[in-house]
Amino acid sequence: LEETSISEMLKKRTERIVKERGVAVSQLELFTEGYDRREKLMKLLYEGYTPKFKESFQASGINKFKQSAMYKARQAQCNHAVQKLLLSGRALVLSLDCLHRHPALAQKMHMSPIFNVDKVGSVAGRTVFDASAGKNSLNEGADRERCDEDIPAVPNPSLSDLCNMACGARKRYGRGRRLTGATVDVKAAYEQYFHAGEIPLLFGTQVDLIDE
Repeated sequence: LEETSISEMLKKRTERIVKERGVAVSQLELFTEGYDRREKLMKLLYEGYTPKFKESFQASGINKFKQSAMYKARQAQCNHAVQKLLLSGRALVLSLDCLHRHPALAQKMHMSPIFNVDKVGSVAGRTVFDASAGKNSLNEGADRERCDEDIPAVPNPSLSDLCNMACGARKRYGRGRRLTGATVDVKAAYEQYFHAGEIPLLFGTQVDLIDE
C-alpha cells in the first residue's frame, strides 16, 4: 500500500477476470445489436458500476464492527468462501494492523457481517454478505432514486406473462407436445467489477484465523 493505491491493486486483479470470464467483446456486441441500452451495458461490463449513496450515508469504518453470531457458528465455511474469492482475484485480504497503519483507507471501508446457510447439493453451503445489517446498512444508505435514474430497472416477466408465453407455444406447436421452461444464468458473463477510477467506498468484513 505504500507503493500503490488500493484502486490499482484491485484493477490489476480484475483485469484478468474480465478477460477470462464471460463472452468475448465481439460476441457481446453481436448479441446486443439493436438493443437501445447497449452502450450502457458495455460500460457496466468493462468499467463496473459505482454505487450511489445518500448524502447522509457514512462508511462505518473498522473500529466498531461486530461479526455475526452465525459467522462464528460456521466459521470454517465462511472462511473457505473468502479464500475462494481471494484466490480468484475478487477480494483483497488485509490485516487489521495494516488497516490501522492506513487510517484513510480504514475510514473508507464499510463493514458488514457474513454468515453461512445451507445449500442443496453443497457441503460448503452458501456464504452471504449481509448488506441489510444494522441501522447504517448498505441497503439503507443506497440512493435508490439516483440508481434508478442512472440505470432504470427492467421489469421481469410475471407469472401471467409466462402463462401467455406457454399458451403461445402451444398454439405454434399444437397439443400433445411437452413444453419445457428454463432460466439462463448470465452471472458468469455479466458479473460486474470496479475496473476504473478511484473507488469511493470499499465493502468489507472481518474473518478470524482458525488455529490448526
